[in-house]
Amino acid sequence: PLFKVVIKKDTRFVQTRDEMTTELMSRGLKDAVLNFNLVTRSMPEAELVKLLPLLDELEKNVGILERRGQPFTNFVKRFKEGVGLPSFHVRFQGVDSFYHTAAEVDEFRQTQSKKLGRELTLAEAVPTTQATEGNAPPLATGNDELYRFSMDDWHEVRALNRTLAKLKEANIEPADLVPLARVAGREPDVRFILVSGDTRRELNDLRELVVEIRKLGERGMQITRFKGLGEMNAEELWDTTLDPTKRTMLKVTMADAIQAEKMFRMLMGKEVEARREFILKHRANVEEIDYGA
Repeated sequence: PLFKVVIKKDTRFVQTRDEMTTELMSRGLKDAVLNFNLVTRSMPEAELVKLLPLLDELEKNVGILERRGQPFTNFVKRFKEGVGLPSFHVRFQGVDSFYHTAAEVDEFRQTQSKKLGRELTLAEAVPTTQATEGNAPPLATGNDELYRFSMDDWHEVRALNRTLAKLKEANIEPADLVPLARVAGREPDVRFILVSGDTRRELNDLRELVVEIRKLGERGMQITRFKGLGEMNAEELWDTTLDPTKRTMLKVTMADAIQAEKMFRMLMGKEVEARREFILKHRANVEEIDYGA
């Protein structure tokens, strides 16, 4: 089990993250109401039950996008009604730019080819930078670099567009997912208020809703997360792992021993460069990393 849950004198274990999340959301949603403070509108528990999975799905893909160095608060400004967010990422001469369609990418490529008097060469996609579009100088690593550009289609942005379309059906706009800007140093008006019994939480944007519902669900609970068996005491280890009446045994088979050995050597061996390239290539898809002893 990943989690130990204590409620008053009752102790139990929850085996998966999904089970723990489902329980916390169910507890937090009980009698909860979301008020839209700037308009005469509210969402009762029945509507919030449908909204939360969409916001959770959105957050997972926002995490991937932000690990690429693109904060959602800024990226959402590229949203176009009827088209969505741009999923095509182009990098040329050290500058990142984004397009909504393949036709726009092709137009960009042809325009730059005419300016340089030579066809651009498609290079392997590289990680984004924090550069502002259009402000970086040409690369100075050789003439060939002037004619190379990379293009890739970001799957997480396509997923975000699908989620935004579903949120649109619930009358939730992209602007509702990012905080309002401060004006003349003044804090913006509160747009959303989550009410549950005597508890009242002000939200800057709807992306905060999932976290706040989870916090409501945690009231009265003491939750301990185990990262490994070494964190359990003897009693916990028996109850969760060693007791023959409760334990779970899994059979592991190796479909491709050669590929598995190759992967193990790359991740655990002495060759640093191959491991570094693997991490850079897959870093955007990592959902969670535990730090610490």
